[in-house]
Amino acid sequence: MNPQRYRQVDDAFDKLLELPTAARQQALAELYKDDEELRCELIELLRALDDGEEFLRTPFAHGVPFAETAPVRAGAYRLNEFLGEGGSGKVYRADSPTGGPQVALKLNRAGRSLAQNRRFRQEWQLLVQLDHPSIARCYDYGVTAEGQLYLVTELVENAVFIDRWCDENCLTVHKRLALFSAVCRAVATAHQAGVVHRDIKPQNILVSRGGVPKLIDFGIAKLLDPGRLALGPQPSTASSIRLLSPGYTSPEQLNGCRITPASDVYALGVLLFELLTGCSPYRLEDSMPSVLAISRAVCEKPLLSLSEGLKRQAGDRTRVLQLCRARRVDGLDALRRQFDGDLEAIVGKALSREPGERYATAHELEADLRRWQTGRPVLAGAGFLRRLLVQIS
Repeated sequence: MNPQRYRQVDDAFDKLLELPTAARQQALAELYKDDEELRCELIELLRALDDGEEFLRTPFAHGVPFAETAPVRAGAYRLNEFLGEGGSGKVYRADSPTGGPQVALKLNRAGRSLAQNRRFRQEWQLLVQLDHPSIARCYDYGVTAEGQLYLVTELVENAVFIDRWCDENCLTVHKRLALFSAVCRAVATAHQAGVVHRDIKPQNILVSRGGVPKLIDFGIAKLLDPGRLALGPQPSTASSIRLLSPGYTSPEQLNGCRITPASDVYALGVLLFELLTGCSPYRLEDSMPSVLAISRAVCEKPLLSLSEGLKRQAGDRTRVLQLCRARRVDGLDALRRQFDGDLEAIVGKALSREPGERYATAHELEADLRRWQTGRPVLAGAGFLRRLLVQIS
């Protein structure tokens, strides 16, 4: 396919994605009836999109033996262990050609659509420009002999999802906040570069054996100013709607509205709520809620406070024991006392339904948590002015 035809197909695909799903087939029949080749290509792209997308479901710590049917090499890298699988491809442990530490190699799925391949390339171009100890470093990018794209990143050895790591190591509330603050600083680095991650969730934050969190998977990241990083045309925002994780997605993302760093702040708020209380901030009655039920809880229902989150779990004695043991407290009342008005206000501000009422960036959220941890007035909640006046007097 020559570049001109590539752009024609890509532009037509993006236009289709802006239409409601039910209207796409009619548009295909009417708009492209005189170009059968283009129409067939668009049908294939839509079919690939309808296959569904999901991100890594298993932590890197739980690799499985290398399968004989898997590719042996990707460029100069030798693959030796399958680590996980997501919507954009499979991840392997691989040997570095320089003899250095082993790396994680993400191999794009064969036969991906043009938009998906473009997003895979963007992830490489974006990651090499983000430098932070809590963002997994990106080393290389290439194409295999079979024509599959691959991305080489830092391998986080013995990694565990952040929520599991906190519980397995019985971190206190203050230690959980310290770990979470490191994640905020990583996200803030991305925000300063004009990048919104858009998929912050426990599965995308790995913690190494040494206790260092690593933010991974910028596969659906949003560039606020594509020209700033000279990355060329950006993959369609509409095409990423299916890639979202509903339980960690902001209301504006679910509604298809404008994305800003405040969208990541919302996801960070959900994560912080879970790290503190062990439950979701949503009022869901079903233990296995549907995507629609979660979406309605995000966009329509009032969220739980930290104290309400604890109260909802109080009837399950086994759960309460696990919750308190993992946070090193004697009971729910002792844990609830640590959630004073200011900490409740910080979490509530991060989870505000309106983006303008949240912290504008992850840096602002982290700064307010630092104020709370050091006993200074916080910017969230009614307690700010009261405590400020006390300090002045």
